[in-house]
Amino acid sequence: MTDILIYFFICTTIIFVYSTINLMRKIENFEDIIDEQDSEYFNMKQKVRDALSEMRRIDSKEAFEKDDETGTVFSALLNIVEELDGNDD
Repeated sequence: MTDILIYFFICTTIIFVYSTINLMRKIENFEDIIDEQDSEYFNMKQKVRDALSEMRRIDSKEAFEKDDETGTVFSALLNIVEELDGNDD
């Protein structure tokens, strides 16, 4: 009777160890993916900011920014930057 219990506990321990190691690997994988996405997010945010500041530098007299057609591009970039800044949790 005790032999059966010992074998049962050994088998369940092996199963628990295997499942724990497997879950740890999956979590580490997900953490790597999240780190990559965070990096891409911040790079994209910086590129949009750089594009907006470069457009403002080129248009120092605000002739294009005040224009209807090109002003929408400025407004869209500004909205994107503001949305990205609002998502910095």
